[in-house]
Amino acid sequence: FSQGRIRTSSVSKVKLPKQRTEFMRHGTRIYHKCHFCGGDILEKWITTDYRWGEDLIAAIESVLTGICQICGEQYLKAEIVKEMERLVHSREKPKKIIEVPLRELAVG
Repeated sequence: FSQGRIRTSSVSKVKLPKQRTEFMRHGTRIYHKCHFCGGDILEKWITTDYRWGEDLIAAIESVLTGICQICGEQYLKAEIVKEMERLVHSREKPKKIIEVPLRELAVG
């Protein structure tokens, strides 16, 4: 991968639905309005965590994510999630290892 970014295929000619209020096009992907608040979704490159069960947690940089401009809900396309899974379960050497403190909330 060049410059640590996940490869995405570009879409040259995308037909938008007639009712543009239902979908928003940003970059190469089409997103519905936010499921929770109806806000517009914009694509951004973010760093996110990936969790698999209780034993595997990984931080992944440069993840192309749709983010609601009102409530902040994040939307990941299937091909991005599949690439994240492949990357985390591969034997490729990680860019770096980070240490994260674990705390327990004692309420109740």
